[in-house]
Amino acid sequence: MESYKYLTPDGVIVPDTSAILADTKKEFTDTMGDDVPTNEETPQGIIIASDTAVRAEVVANNAALANQIN
Repeated sequence: MESYKYLTPDGVIVPDTSAILADTKKEFTDTMGDDVPTNEETPQGIIIASDTAVRAEVVANNAALANQIN
């Protein structure tokens, strides 16, 4: 996952949760197969949503730190 590609034209690092969700879904289907359901109602979708929330929090934390330096 490329967590630090989220730059605005002003140079401010911002987390992009939709991109993190898409990356997480892709990683999940790459690992488990394309036929695995990833809908939010399924157990797999809940795992994906949870993993996305954790990753987004890490990116937001790192962005807050980086934005203090910029």
